[in-house]
Amino acid sequence: MILRFFRMGLCLPLALLLVANVSAVQKKDSLGRAFSHWIQVFKAGRLNPEERGFYPKKSLLPPALMRGFRNVRMTRSEEARELFGLLGSRGRIEDGQRLIRVIQVSLKLRKKARAWGRRFRLAASKALRGMGANPGIQAAVADRVERGLRFRADKKVPGGKVWTHKEARLAGELLPILGSFRNPVHRKILERCLKVQNLDLRIGAAEGLAALGSGKSITRVAGILSELEDPVDFSRVARGILRLIQGKRPPAVEKDLRRALTLVLDRLDSLKDWRSRISLIPILKAIRSQASVPFLIKLLNASKRASGKEFSGTLKYRIHDALVDLTGFFAPVNQVEKWVAWWEANKEKFHLAPVRDLNKSKGWTSGKGFFGIPITGSRVVFILDISGSMAWPLPGGTIARGKDGKYSGGGETRMDRAKSELRRAIKGLPVDSKFNVIFISGETRKWRKNLVSATKKNKKSFLSYLVKIRPNGGTALYDGMKEGLHVKELRKRGDRYASSVDEIFLLSDGMPSVGEILDPREILFRIRDWNLGANVRINTIFVGDSRTARRMMPPGGSRMGPDTFMGRMAKENDGVFKKIGR
Repeated sequence: MILRFFRMGLCLPLALLLVANVSAVQKKDSLGRAFSHWIQVFKAGRLNPEERGFYPKKSLLPPALMRGFRNVRMTRSEEARELFGLLGSRGRIEDGQRLIRVIQVSLKLRKKARAWGRRFRLAASKALRGMGANPGIQAAVADRVERGLRFRADKKVPGGKVWTHKEARLAGELLPILGSFRNPVHRKILERCLKVQNLDLRIGAAEGLAALGSGKSITRVAGILSELEDPVDFSRVARGILRLIQGKRPPAVEKDLRRALTLVLDRLDSLKDWRSRISLIPILKAIRSQASVPFLIKLLNASKRASGKEFSGTLKYRIHDALVDLTGFFAPVNQVEKWVAWWEANKEKFHLAPVRDLNKSKGWTSGKGFFGIPITGSRVVFILDISGSMAWPLPGGTIARGKDGKYSGGGETRMDRAKSELRRAIKGLPVDSKFNVIFISGETRKWRKNLVSATKKNKKSFLSYLVKIRPNGGTALYDGMKEGLHVKELRKRGDRYASSVDEIFLLSDGMPSVGEILDPREILFRIRDWNLGANVRINTIFVGDSRTARRMMPPGGSRMGPDTFMGRMAKENDGVFKKIGR
């Protein structure tokens, strides 16, 4: 008994000392404590990314961490980006583990919280990528991926092993991040994950190898194509293959490139969905081979009698562009017999055309164009900004005013130019195409509920309707894009496209000022994310004065200008950007 009390007498002070030291460490690590508080609220599913709060009173973070932002009305999404950035820049192994924890928790959220959680998951992933040069961050990611790998013996499969992963969903998110570190040491882990049975994890491994630049892995990555069905997965793997073609760590050899091309052609031949097909066509331009020419001509020929689900105008444009690029020969896309006759006459002596910049003006279009941008789609939506500022003078022009200083009706406004260009575009649409127009101001207004055929009757009806349109209100830009794309926020896999739209033209003179989302970075992310598998070509036209628009932007938040915003939207979605003004 005495001995027991003696031991307790020695141990108690020691225990108190250890607790005091731990408390001191925790007290010093204010960033760690801030994250612990944040992750608890996040796990409960109560973090709405769009919620705003004045600082420091309503912040989830201590004011000491947010000194530069105390007087700014930030969203929870912006707040999280600041927190993740601080963790990433400090770069301890435990900080990397904290960011991985965000990804892990987001994958377990349910219902509406799942859509919110995805926003925070992507922010955490971006922070991990941004600090990839830090050994602590790299170690945290690599250890979490490698820790879950398992294999069991199976004599029926090549190599005698079947690979699995204990946390397949989490590893699938971490593998592209691991590849982004561009550390050759991680190549073995990534290639091992290509053998795992879980398809999502293998797609993540393919993206990781692409980010690493391991061209030698191109055949294995292309082998995944035979198992894919969802257009998003096709887009992810196709982008990976394109990066692997240029990979130098190590580079792909000619034999691997030929084998990868064969796998791509085989999958293209079996596909019946234009959204999936369009992702693979650029690979035929990148791996230049004579075998692609007759195959592409055959696809063009098949498009004449195929359904709208199998072929779209933008897919035909991609096929035609690839043919012209590979052959150096030009014939209109709707005159397939010329392509067939040319190939029969030249296939024996054919040589691939040298890589060069082609004259894009020769390319086929389905319409005469909108502000000089070719209309390549066969199911087109025009989104027209009709906010109050569209009544202002066209940049570089003047507006006639009376003695009282009021507008007297002379000169050309932004709306005048937009209407005249839209009339010309609608009149030039061929009968076999479909179209619709959405007007955005303080709210969205669709001319027709669905796409309609470009018949003379429908064109005349729209032109009569256009005369009555007057500029008024704000700019609900995201709402208009969401309506045009038929975006489904909470969607099932393989069921995310409620519309057959293949091309969009957006015209605006400023930034979003009203509506569901105002942050331009968030709008770009949502559209890019949805369009990953939809493959809708998005063209943008800016008709305002960027200097005036910047001066009118509210304080705080993103300082991205309207011309930069619309230019990025077009670039990220395979479209063309045109600026009419300063």
